[in-house]
Amino acid sequence: MTKWVNVDDLNEYEFKRIKSSFSFAPAGFNPDEKGLVEITISEPVRDCITGKYLGREYIDYYPRDFLMPGDESCGPEIALNAGAAFYNEALEYVDGDMRDVRVGCFKSAELLYLHAALWGNWESLSTCWLNLGYLCDYRLTNDDLWPLWMEDVPKTYHPVLQMRDRDSRAHACYGLAMESGSIEAIYKYADTVRWGKGCNPNIKEAVKLYSQAWEKCQYSDPHVIGSVASRLAGCYEDEEGCVRDLKKAKDFYERAIMWFEISAEYTSLYEKMISKCKKGLSRVEQELQFE
Repeated sequence: MTKWVNVDDLNEYEFKRIKSSFSFAPAGFNPDEKGLVEITISEPVRDCITGKYLGREYIDYYPRDFLMPGDESCGPEIALNAGAAFYNEALEYVDGDMRDVRVGCFKSAELLYLHAALWGNWESLSTCWLNLGYLCDYRLTNDDLWPLWMEDVPKTYHPVLQMRDRDSRAHACYGLAMESGSIEAIYKYADTVRWGKGCNPNIKEAVKLYSQAWEKCQYSDPHVIGSVASRLAGCYEDEEGCVRDLKKAKDFYERAIMWFEISAEYTSLYEKMISKCKKGLSRVEQELQFE
């Protein structure tokens, strides 16, 4: 149950809204024609001295009447930004007693990303679908699927909302992000194809997609370039979906290490990948000595 603070200034309608909320969202259970509902937007309240999490403060809800699709004066970027705020907040909660808050943030992010993704064709559409792919792929909201309360989802809802398992949704979301122009989504979609997540496994097709991503990712973020290079390195080393080529594997491992090390200057998330690629490089160099 969400603990709300600073509620004295809320009007009766706003107070009723947060009282009926599920976790942090949704604020109401009357879906629109797309199958989505209003989402409560809130921010964490923390102790000013210790920084301890105290509860939520109501900010607003999305979408208000003037934010519904068709209103060109505003757009889905509001939902995307609010979703990103929830997502980034969730990443802060690593202690066991904060798990419910963490999952609640991810659930709110998912619904807001869906609002943004289903708005229509707009400049950040690929980001919305990519983010939804990650949420489903890594099961950040557990195995709860939206719409939560429906056994039979109406056929009028978006195909993604009709999928009842996370792997299928991840595969579909990455595919939609890829179609919308996301280069990062290409290798993530290829991962689902490689391992048969939400689809039949096809390692040869996955390698083709990795190669396609490599051709397009040279101006992407360092972690994207490193991720694509590391995957191609592993495929060439282990002869997965392609002819074994240790020289290509060596080249891709070296490139992956370089780009991951650039990423590691800003975050420690890629230290394991650097270590993994260095071990791969050592294996390949050892084998090349005997060719």
